[in-house]
This record gives sequence, C-alpha cells and structure tokens, in this order.
Amino acid sequence: MFQREGVPEPQKGWKLDELVAAAKALTKRQGDKTVQFGVQMYVSAGRLMDAIARTFGGDIINADGTKAMLNDPKSIEAWKWLYDLYAVHKVSPSPQAMTGTDEFQMMVSGQLGMFQAGPWGGPIVNGLTRKGGATAAPFEWWAVPLPLGPANVVGSHAEVDCVCVASTSKHKDGAFKLCQTFTDREAGIQLCLGDSVCGARTDLYDDPRVNDQVHTKDDKAYFAMLREVTENALPFYYPANFRLQEMDQYISQSMAPLFLLKEEPSQQFFDRVNKGLQDILDKPPA
Repeated sequence: MFQREGVPEPQKGWKLDELVAAAKALTKRQGDKTVQFGVQMYVSAGRLMDAIARTFGGDIINADGTKAMLNDPKSIEAWKWLYDLYAVHKVSPSPQAMTGTDEFQMMVSGQLGMFQAGPWGGPIVNGLTRKGGATAAPFEWWAVPLPLGPANVVGSHAEVDCVCVASTSKHKDGAFKLCQTFTDREAGIQLCLGDSVCGARTDLYDDPRVNDQVHTKDDKAYFAMLREVTENALPFYYPANFRLQEMDQYISQSMAPLFLLKEEPSQQFFDRVNKGLQDILDKPPA
C-alpha cells in the first residue's frame, strides 16, 4: 500500500503528524463508503490506551494505581487526537465497522494500512496468511515504534503474563521447577519458534534458531527494533486494589461513545468518565 500510494515508510523517530499524513494517503473511499482505512489505534482495550496518553505526557492512572487520570489535561489531548482520527480525518474504522472482524483480518484483506499492536501483531498477520507451508505473509509488513508526540517519548508499557503456583498445591517444589522450565531461555526460544511471538527476554533475539525464521523482509532489524522497544519500555501502572480487569473493561466501554461519535470530547465527558474510573480505584482490594 505504501509503495502504491507513494507514501514514505515510517521510520524510527517519526512524529504524530507523519502518522496522520500517512493514514490520510492510505485511506480510500468509493462514494460514501470507505473501502480502505489508514490506521487503527487501540481504543477497545482500556489498559493499552496508556501508550498514546503517555505520548502526550498523560496516562490513565497514576504510578501508585490510586488516582484516575483520564481527565488530566495532557490525557485529554491524547483522547482528542484519537477522536480526530474518526471525526475529522476519517482514517480509522469505527467500532461498529470492526464488528465481526479485527485489525489483523482487515490488513490481510487489504482494508487497513497500519495498526497499533504489541509484538504479536505481525506474527498474527503471518498466521492468517500462511498457506501450503509458507512461513511469511504474501506481502511485506514492517513495524516501527509509536510516533513521538508532545512528551517526546515512545508511548509504551512493559506488561507481563504470570505462571503461578497455587497456595493449595500439594507439590510446590515440583510446581516451582515447572515454573522455572516455563521461564528459562530455552522455553522462550521454543515460544518464538512455536507461534512467532517472542517474549521480553532480549537474549532470545540473538539465537540463530530465532533469527533464521522468516517473519519479515529483515528479521535481524525487526528483532533489533523489538529489543530496543522492550529495553526502553515504560512501566505498567497496576491498580493498587488489583481491579485491572474491571478497570480495563470500564475504560473501553466508557470511552467507546467518543469513537462512535455519540459524544463530544468535552471536559464534562472526561470528568464523568474519570469519576467512574476513580470509583473503581476507590473500591476495596479484589
């Protein structure tokens, strides 16, 4: 798409206005219908919206996990920027248009030029397009860090999955050894080889078994980029009362009217949504 439309490919250190310009160039309409969208950002996973908020110097909650920040002036700048992708620039598919599909399927079908994701994004695209033993997508995809914004940082967070031993386990030593097996370097390499989604252990990226796979047009550069992003990722702010799932769902649902264009990005709207999030953070520990 980028080559066809004569749009320069994004590079490390690009800016938000460059993303918007590229998204406009990649968006195609036939009459009143948009048949190709330029970009899809995270608006349906609440906790992941912190990345774009941090690009503007805001956040969704504070570092202690006790204060809602959806109506922080810098966070509001981020939400208004996202709103403009839908209401002003018209370069993003609405949540209604995403019903029955997702950004990965839209890219594979030629309906979407860019999307925001974690390191799983490209491998999912590959998985949707592999046929007859092919190991890569039938088109070239690439990945770059999020653009720089007013805060001059790459919006991000480092988030982990956990392998746990139940307190009621009758075999704690064996269970702990299993956890060690799941989290050692070799297990990480096997995860890379199994579904092409490498974890945060940056020593995985140097293994030739990983680098010899065909993910992209330049696996070595791709893994180097992932490594840099991982090593410089900002911390994840977890709710002090452990109500992450409740917080995540609330942000997604309460912000949805904005991107459905049923609400205006007003101070009153953000104050109301922020109060609801604060009410969740004020609940006793889950």
